[in-house]
Amino acid sequence: MRIRTEIGTAVLLALAFGTVMLDRMVQLFLGTDLTAEFSLTGSQLGLLAGVVSLSWALSTMIFGALSDRIGRKRVLVPAMIAFSVASLLTAFARSFGELLAMRALLGFCEGPCWSVIMAFMSDRSSPDRRGRNIGIVNCAGSLAGSALAPIFAAQITTAFGWRAAFLVAGVPGFVLAMLIAYLLDEPAVRSKSERMGTSDLRRLMRQPSLWLCLAGASCFTTFVISSSIFAPIYLIADQAFTKSAAGLVMGLSGLGGFIYALVGPLASDRIGRRKILVLAAGLSCLMPITVLAGGGIPVAALGAGMVLLTAAPVIATLMLIVLPVEYSPRALGASAIGFVAIGAEGIGATIGPVLAGIVAESWGHAAVMWFCSATMVVVLLIALVLPEPAHETA
Repeated sequence: MRIRTEIGTAVLLALAFGTVMLDRMVQLFLGTDLTAEFSLTGSQLGLLAGVVSLSWALSTMIFGALSDRIGRKRVLVPAMIAFSVASLLTAFARSFGELLAMRALLGFCEGPCWSVIMAFMSDRSSPDRRGRNIGIVNCAGSLAGSALAPIFAAQITTAFGWRAAFLVAGVPGFVLAMLIAYLLDEPAVRSKSERMGTSDLRRLMRQPSLWLCLAGASCFTTFVISSSIFAPIYLIADQAFTKSAAGLVMGLSGLGGFIYALVGPLASDRIGRRKILVLAAGLSCLMPITVLAGGGIPVAALGAGMVLLTAAPVIATLMLIVLPVEYSPRALGASAIGFVAIGAEGIGATIGPVLAGIVAESWGHAAVMWFCSATMVVVLLIALVLPEPAHETA
């Protein structure tokens, strides 16, 4: 049995992307455990996140462009198997150096999944349902990476230790790789003249809107990775939250992100990309400030605030995926996503967490929350000047 409908493709690719993000994000919610095991500093915690992002950025552009030439499945299936192996290997790290190497390997293997999954979904979507379909796929990343990962990390670690979290997280990728291989058809093959050539990168780089997306993606990813690392540490270390309570708060944040990631892109199909992008950035500016109030309000109220304000996944769908695709020729979808990912991963998620670690060491964990809010203000300003694209490109 093959899956040929848009919604069926979206569900399977959503499960695949959710697995990718669970493997990637679970590390961020094990900060206290990894610090205790390897005596890590704040900068080293940031470096662990940064090395995943740097290797992700290097591979997503290369293999995204390769998938534009040879097909999506030929790149995606091996990449999913490889990152699952890398997750399993992380559980056996005996030093900070080994941990760093294993996470770098994981990032390099996961990078192709990002651009190829999203381009695959774009290929299989009609223009008037592209936002909805990519939103379904991306919201699974929010659910798994931001809602399930903190709860999963807290519960597995409490019962079996941090190494078990990496072992369990590595298993689903093998299953999803096989399902994609056997259930999804390759999107329609492009003619040789439509496939990416060396001159096409120059075409992408001449588009100002893509550069704005790249800049916004840098700040957005700085926000997401830094807040994911240091918000739970702030709640536990500075506000005396238990590990389970902090995990619950962050999980509720992920739940809000899941809802926004599903509804926001669907709304953008109807009322425009930029309006939804501006709204999401404005709400996200307030999320770190809500974390700072955590010690003075009940956990339930804090969780409710996080559900309301965690609109950042909408930005991931629109600024990192949908807009780059719609600003670019259709045949270059994965290449455009990979280009913007250079900013998101190579700059924002690599340098950003290190800067956040330096801020934490110099001024404390609370200062990191203000740092995160400032990065989202920049995203808001960029959203205000981005042009509204046509939903189909030549």
